[in-house]
Amino acid sequence: MPSRSPARSSADGPILVVAVSARALTEAVVRSGRPVIAVDLFGDADTRAAATAHAVVPGSLDDGPDLAAVIAAGERLAAAHGEPAGVVVGSGFEHRPDALAALGERWPLLGCPPDAVAAVKNPGRLATLCADLSIPHPEIAATSPADPNGWVVKRAGGSGGAHVVPATVVAATGFADGHYWQRRVDGRSMSATILCDRVGARLIGVCAAAFAPTPAAPYRFGGLAGPVAVATTLAAEITAAADRLARTAGLRGLVGLDLVVDGARWWLIEVNPRPTVALDVLDRGMPPLMALHIAACEATSATGEGSATPAAPAWTPPATTAATALVYAPADGVTVAADWPDWVADRPLPGTAIPAGAPICTVRAEGDDAGARTTLLELRARSAMTLAFGEKTKH
Repeated sequence: MPSRSPARSSADGPILVVAVSARALTEAVVRSGRPVIAVDLFGDADTRAAATAHAVVPGSLDDGPDLAAVIAAGERLAAAHGEPAGVVVGSGFEHRPDALAALGERWPLLGCPPDAVAAVKNPGRLATLCADLSIPHPEIAATSPADPNGWVVKRAGGSGGAHVVPATVVAATGFADGHYWQRRVDGRSMSATILCDRVGARLIGVCAAAFAPTPAAPYRFGGLAGPVAVATTLAAEITAAADRLARTAGLRGLVGLDLVVDGARWWLIEVNPRPTVALDVLDRGMPPLMALHIAACEATSATGEGSATPAAPAWTPPATTAATALVYAPADGVTVAADWPDWVADRPLPGTAIPAGAPICTVRAEGDDAGARTTLLELRARSAMTLAFGEKTKH
């Protein structure tokens, strides 16, 4: 790890975006009116198109971007394009609060501080927080239950759902090896986006989550649709719980809450202490969501802990529902597409090697008819796979 130096920034500089995949965050920050220099693992065509400058660094989906490479790339981009006003971090750091702290020592963090990330991404600490704050949360265990039926095994800090498997079909070794057990609850998988500032937390919107299951990964993330309507009472309960959690844990800016909803009952499953891919379907209202996120984080940094900050302006949700679906490679392949339709996001460059089971791209559709929207997403997913690998692709 490189030696650390005091955080430095330029108020009128670009926003540095760092993530496993920076595309959604980059586009959202640009939509808010701020230029972006981006660092991620892929360098997709649309990320490069949206960013002022971009760098690809080594890393993995499980471990995230290499910290030393990220800092070195950020320094190079800053030297060429201006010192960043701050850094917005996406996926790849939930299980690495120390790496997040190192980034925060170079540039101001525009997001949740490392201690808040550590609090909500440690399964035991989150369970304790939920119990203390009267937030419904499934039972967890550090060792295998006597009867594994009705339990799942998860990797602490994991994302994307591929790390979640039924406890009946896997042997894990407990917290020491980064795994834990969680009792499964039945209901509809949903994702709530909240905005946290010094005034409190408020609910921005709720999305319905879909899975793209495989025999080895039955809970692999498949996409989102939103915003979706939820009962007024349920929305009020989620908002109140989010507010208690945000104040206690010190959450800041846009944060995602993974939920399971069963009628009037609901459970908080996990917290994603960062802006999430829900931006793809929610960030069609006004003002742009990343403008609210950056303003909330900059105000907190300027006023300090415990200082009063003004409430964020009202947000008007989009008039229609949108949905996304991830397209996964059925086998190893090398992409050939140079031109993509506008409904494809995360567009790999020609010649990109995609291993079997890895995401190829994201497809999008809009419309309030859920059945028609799902059919369109399925058609577009097949078309995108053909575009990616050529006409001989077998689905």
